[in-house]
Amino acid sequence: MINFPKLNTNLNEINNIQKMLENDEIIDGCLIENIQIIKINIDNIEITGCKLRNVKFISCIFEKAYFSNCIFENCDLSNINLNSATFKNVMFLECKLAGSNLSRSYFDNVIIDSSNFKNIYFDNSKITNSEFLNTNFKDSNITENNFKNIQFEKCNFEYVNFSKTKLNSIDLSSNNINGITVYTEDLKGSIMTELQALEFIKILGIIIK
Repeated sequence: MINFPKLNTNLNEINNIQKMLENDEIIDGCLIENIQIIKINIDNIEITGCKLRNVKFISCIFEKAYFSNCIFENCDLSNINLNSATFKNVMFLECKLAGSNLSRSYFDNVIIDSSNFKNIYFDNSKITNSEFLNTNFKDSNITENNFKNIQFEKCNFEYVNFSKTKLNSIDLSSNNINGITVYTEDLKGSIMTELQALEFIKILGIIIK
């Protein structure tokens, strides 16, 4: 069962998030909304127990960042570097992360709903106990991932590269998997519709009479 983010009922509204991040402060129990965060380059930032609404991150680098019990709502994190970041008990709702780098990241109890993850780099990551709903991953790289207890529902994986990511027990049946790249052995145990399976049979060069 997915654990939803746990936030205090009374969050402290802050307007100086840019300065706090520049000073490498821990951001805890805050409401952050309707602002832009510009050109922050800091490793190991920590944001916990926060709600971020209508926040746009521009030209930021947050390698090895740590996010826990946070809600991102209608935020734009496109093209930022989140290499080796950790997300625990985090929700993304109607967010944009197009073109972002999430390689070597760790997702645990994460919910992503109605978001744009097109063209992301999501390689060498570990994702556990998470749900991906109504989200666009078109043209992304999701290679060499370790999946455990995750759900994909009505997502667009068109032309996604899943090379060396085992899809055992992953239900792909409600998702668009047209043109994905995947090793044959990594499809073992995956769940898909008959029509989806027939497309993979064609790729293998098998002729059905």
